[in-house]
Amino acid sequence: MSIIPTANKSMDVIGIGDPNWGGNVNNNTFLIDQIISNAAAIAALPGTNILTTAQIQNVCLKFTGALTANSRYNLPTGASGVFIIINATTGPWDLIIGSADGGTTVNVVQGSNNTVYISPLSGVGGAIFCNTPLVNTSSNGQIIFNSAGAFAGSSELIFTDPNFSVGSKHSTISATCSGTTATLTFLPNTKVIPIGSFISVSGITPNGYNGDYLVTFSSAGSVSYTVATSGLSPQTVPGFLQYGSISYGGDQIAVSATDLNKINAKLDQSNIATQTDIDAKTAGKLIPANLYNTHFLTSAVAIPATSGTTIQFTGIPSWAKKITFSYSDLSTNGASSPIIQIGDGSYEITGYLGATFAGISGSTTTSSSNFAGGVGFQIGPTNTQAAENKRNALFTLALIGSNTWALSGASGDSVGSNVSIVAGSKALAGVLDRIRLTTINGTDIFDSGLVNIMWE
Repeated sequence: MSIIPTANKSMDVIGIGDPNWGGNVNNNTFLIDQIISNAAAIAALPGTNILTTAQIQNVCLKFTGALTANSRYNLPTGASGVFIIINATTGPWDLIIGSADGGTTVNVVQGSNNTVYISPLSGVGGAIFCNTPLVNTSSNGQIIFNSAGAFAGSSELIFTDPNFSVGSKHSTISATCSGTTATLTFLPNTKVIPIGSFISVSGITPNGYNGDYLVTFSSAGSVSYTVATSGLSPQTVPGFLQYGSISYGGDQIAVSATDLNKINAKLDQSNIATQTDIDAKTAGKLIPANLYNTHFLTSAVAIPATSGTTIQFTGIPSWAKKITFSYSDLSTNGASSPIIQIGDGSYEITGYLGATFAGISGSTTTSSSNFAGGVGFQIGPTNTQAAENKRNALFTLALIGSNTWALSGASGDSVGSNVSIVAGSKALAGVLDRIRLTTINGTDIFDSGLVNIMWE
């Protein structure tokens, strides 16, 4: 009796009445077990190769070795089958699976596992993936993500071992300048960077376009910002525009200067004694000085016996909206009431509105009066050298709009017998930049105590 093999897996087809059927059935049983469960390792060879009968009688084919050229393996003519293909090869070459009958082929990506169906039958005509693989469309180094069944790469997520960076970097097309307004066009020309965002520009010639800037105008593929140099000539060498950036690598996270300016990450209040110190610390930053250091306390002024008729503080910044004025054990050599005056380039000596209320401890005697002649905020009664008349006080000046300032506070003598409560306001013609302590008569000399102010 004759025994013929099946077309696909070469199993025994036993002829009717064959006396050796028992051995052939056993052989088929072992083959079925192997076909549905076993794997074969194949050392991949370059060129076109035909899979052997022994190899296709396995469900899994694992290809190994270092490829020196593209390697193609075909199912024998007329054969069909489903296989799990493992590409464990190395080298910059392709592993291709197909049929000796021709038709389509499958390129199994190195390092991947795929299920492939191979058949010369009409409607297939070669090899196809049984599972649709995710296609990597990213560039080298880009972090990939899944989008509608395919891997897409993002140019704003980059991994270059050991650094991971987030942020977009765009090549400039042109750079022009009208006055101090610079305008850049960049790729891709569909990108819109919102107005009010911070950008970093580098690599452009002329150099005046480069630096960290606030976007003042934006459209698709274009931004405008203010530069320091007026009338820059057009770009001759293109550069880069970076919008948002943070990178992590090794033992540190590096945030771009743009983002440091946006979030004001470090409030360094050390070694600040003057406005010049604040200006130096905020130089080149895209944040106002009052955000960098929100409070500024002057050094307390100790008053010698011959200090003069006024104690003044100038150079108060335009951003100050609140001023706290205080003194301790203050006295003069006379009996004239102390007053506070403010100014915008020079001191105002008229137009102060408000009143002072004074009380004496243990007595029903009280007094109140409008500010004498409106020449200043009258903040207390006589404060001569006698211990019981030395004054201690805290006053607050607050901007209430249109350069009008309101004052309130209280003072008391050093032995606690006299208290004064003060409230008033004063409208200036311009922005306040100075404040001083003097007396109504303008001749009494301050001869002891400490005076200080803080603005914010």
